[in-house]
Amino acid sequence: MNYLSNAIVLKDNSYIKQQILDFEEKSAIRIPPVFRAFLENYDIAAFTEEVFSKFYSPEFKDYYTFEKVAFSPDPEVVFYDFLLPEKYIQTKANVYHYEEDSAVIEDKICIGEIAGGLLLVGHGASNSDVIYADIFGDDNRPRKISDNIFDFLRSIKLTVAPEELSRFNVTAGDMYKNWGDKHWSTR
Repeated sequence: MNYLSNAIVLKDNSYIKQQILDFEEKSAIRIPPVFRAFLENYDIAAFTEEVFSKFYSPEFKDYYTFEKVAFSPDPEVVFYDFLLPEKYIQTKANVYHYEEDSAVIEDKICIGEIAGGLLLVGHGASNSDVIYADIFGDDNRPRKISDNIFDFLRSIKLTVAPEELSRFNVTAGDMYKNWGDKHWSTR
């Protein structure tokens, strides 16, 4: 079950473009080109853990949320959601205020929340568009996890624990999600 399949194309991107311009003006940082294209073209609110774990059961005629999900290729990187550009500066100020954090956040922007940390994108000459996982307390902070946002989203696969599927008498092969659907269904 591919995370990128939930992408919703923005009909009007003027709001997000203004947020990008405001961020760049306030921070004197340019959002890297591939990540900028992602922000300007897709509804980032559609990329949340809740959307990806919602399931419609025709047997019970109701919606349910899977309680246990694991993500690959790195099970430590559990993606929750993206931050809007208006939150980038405040998140950095709230989280990275110790001297030892300066090397972690140098040439990077906080773009999302993951379990135990933040998702970062590089904006320097040598790391433009590189995606990092900064898991607090990890010895290897931040950790490069992808070359760009699209590769990151393509690499995330939602895997539902077998006990979750057995609650509804379905297998992973029974589940599908059409473009634009907000929940999983079964065949």
